[in-house]
Amino acid sequence: KWNIPKTLDWYLVHDELFKQYPSLKDVKVRQELWGIVWDKNNLASYNSETNTITLNVSSLNTPEKIKSSILHEIQHAIQNKEWFARGGNENIWRQLAKELEWKIGEYNTELSKLAKEWKSEQYSIVMDEKLAIVKELKNLQDDLWNSWYEWYKKLAWEVEARNVQSRMWLTAKERTIKKPESTEDVP
Repeated sequence: KWNIPKTLDWYLVHDELFKQYPSLKDVKVRQELWGIVWDKNNLASYNSETNTITLNVSSLNTPEKIKSSILHEIQHAIQNKEWFARGGNENIWRQLAKELEWKIGEYNTELSKLAKEWKSEQYSIVMDEKLAIVKELKNLQDDLWNSWYEWYKKLAWEVEARNVQSRMWLTAKERTIKKPESTEDVP
């Protein structure tokens, strides 16, 4: 069946890669239709906990797109194995937002207590602190919704993985001549 996971060596013949990283042969590759539940623009993902590459078959409709996406995710698997700088996603931002929301809740508790005790001077100080956190949260949310993808694209982890994709069309000689930095899409 099309959605039964296979191992990476079923999808990719690459003797040198598997010689350098034999464990990559065991990476599971599965296919899913993401157009319904997941973002249909997301082509693939690598999960280090399950050692699985998941392909979005609703968007990967050519062998070139499949190969390019697999190479991108293989690079993430290598980065994980080698403990390279991690990539990221909006969940990092969401975690920070949760922490700020928790702080606001703490301030609200303190403000309620101060209001009951009629401590207006302390109330004013705590309210100012709370408003600073609210402003920080608002700025974070604006950044998240307006520019998280720009931030994400600049992560070293992602720049490197996209560079692997762009270099897949180069011959071995061209890859030797052109330094990886010269083909990065984000300096």
